[in-house]
Amino acid sequence: VAQFESITNMFSVPHPQEIDPNPAMSIWYWIIFGIMMGDIGYGLAMLIVFTLFIKLKKPKGQLRNLAMIFAFSSIPSIIFGILSGSFFGVTFDLLQVVGSWFGNPNLSAIVLQPVDDPLPMLIFSLGLGVLHIITGLILKVANEMRRKDILSALADGLSWILILIGVVVAVFGMVSPFAILTPIGIGLAGVGALLILFLNGRKNKGIIGKAFGGLGGLYGVTSYLSDVLSYSRLLALSLSTAVIAFTMNLLAGMVAGVPLVGILLAIIVYIIGHVFNFVMGLLSAYVHDGRLQYLEFFGKFYEGGGYQFTPFSYKLKYLDEIKEKSV
Repeated sequence: VAQFESITNMFSVPHPQEIDPNPAMSIWYWIIFGIMMGDIGYGLAMLIVFTLFIKLKKPKGQLRNLAMIFAFSSIPSIIFGILSGSFFGVTFDLLQVVGSWFGNPNLSAIVLQPVDDPLPMLIFSLGLGVLHIITGLILKVANEMRRKDILSALADGLSWILILIGVVVAVFGMVSPFAILTPIGIGLAGVGALLILFLNGRKNKGIIGKAFGGLGGLYGVTSYLSDVLSYSRLLALSLSTAVIAFTMNLLAGMVAGVPLVGILLAIIVYIIGHVFNFVMGLLSAYVHDGRLQYLEFFGKFYEGGGYQFTPFSYKLKYLDEIKEKSV
């Protein structure tokens, strides 16, 4: 968690009177980063490159935190690469390979294919976004309860949790054999809407002011809809990484047939293409993952406004360690 604190601090340092967002944020940032990279080869490259960079160059400060974030995020990148069957843009089913060693080649680890079948990946991305937003709302409820503001916890936190869960349950009931889930989901969403309707205008004066306050609160559903749709960028980035990798492999294969220098040209195209894709993938995942944390996640509960504790200590800029001899 400590390595990911720099992500939060770039937005705002946590205030001591609110819940520290870093334990929850770090897990979500770690998972989303891995999905956006989503390739076994690039994940292994991240692990090797940034582990060696940390060991050999011994970076300090923010640079070390960033290198640690990339090194940690290599793990979900490899895992999601296995689940999507991508190894530097080449289809690779790890479980099928392992199964063939033991005489069972029908096994498969591929559950999502962003390029060949993007719709399940889109549904997965939006579902993950709903869980991410609900996590922020749970922290919103916890913060308001700490402040003993129960009405705000109900109106601004619990209400939207019930609406989001209710919508998901209702939609699932419509597309699955469990039709009983549809009225249950509608009921949950209805309870959440009533909480907003009756409590959102509680600070306004007069019956009309309170009524318009409640109706205005329900209009916030459009904001939540746009927030959930923002998670489609998980599909977009995983798709772009896979397509660019596939294109570089295709170009390398095309020039490989050139007489005399074909193999050399193919190697050059392959290396330059995948290094470019690797760097752009890291930059895109870093930026877009941070955006999801800052707007969609922090926007639900986080206020910040604290200041960083900086104890009196040595500032090791050119040295790695100072050993003091005891007298």
